[in-house]
Amino acid sequence: MVTLEAAGFTEAKDEVGRLAKKETEELLNPKPRVGKPLAEALDEWLRTFTMLSPATVIEYESEVNTFKAAFGKDRLVMEVDYDLIEEVFTQTWKGAKPRTILKKYGKLRSIWRWFLKKRYAVADPIGMYEPERRLRQEDQKAKRASGRRLEVEECRRLIAAATEPTRTAIVI
Repeated sequence: MVTLEAAGFTEAKDEVGRLAKKETEELLNPKPRVGKPLAEALDEWLRTFTMLSPATVIEYESEVNTFKAAFGKDRLVMEVDYDLIEEVFTQTWKGAKPRTILKKYGKLRSIWRWFLKKRYAVADPIGMYEPERRLRQEDQKAKRASGRRLEVEECRRLIAAATEPTRTAIVI
């Protein structure tokens, strides 16, 4: 919505014309994207690790490639926001095990802190996202849905059955 500051109809008409012309120019001549490409920044972060074992380097390279694929190859660091982070965690990595999600989250937090130090980013969208709470809630739901507690007598019968000798026959 636009609020016009014109006193009369003719002034309002002229102001609307100027606004339309300005908007058209912005659409036809967009401002250049400013910032570090995410893929380039991730590669630079990876090069900071010079004293790692070959296995760790391979693991980190794999994680970086996963992040590049998840966030898009042409995205700038500054274009990564909370909504994108949430989408990646809830949609792209949907179905991943909680430990995997927490590991990715921890790695991204570390990377983003480095981006902030290098001034490739001005905000920390990773820090605003909290997968731990969501994962704990999902884990609790799964535990509740998986069964019931055993009664004391049931426990005694299970222990007694486990201590009774069993016969094993091997047929050749």
